[in-house]
Amino acid sequence: MTADAKKNVLTKKRKICEDIQKPEPPKKKSPLFNKPQNYYAPPTIASMSNEELAEWRKEQRRKRNRESAAASRNKTRAKIEELEGEVDKWKR
Repeated sequence: MTADAKKNVLTKKRKICEDIQKPEPPKKKSPLFNKPQNYYAPPTIASMSNEELAEWRKEQRRKRNRESAAASRNKTRAKIEELEGEVDKWKR
């Protein structure tokens, strides 16, 4: 091998080693990371049958869903009002 050929081989090996040694960027954590999960159990779970417990959980889920949907609608209305204000500002 000539000196130029050896130089090319060495630089290629270095590039490969550099690629292997680069750490991967950290994964983005969920906004819910490190927050406790909700445990939905009625205060008197011992006195409920499985059917009653299932019905109670369904009702709690419906209640949470209604609250979440209302919050989402309010957020959408606020965003629309903000954008309408910007439109009015640009029309002037």
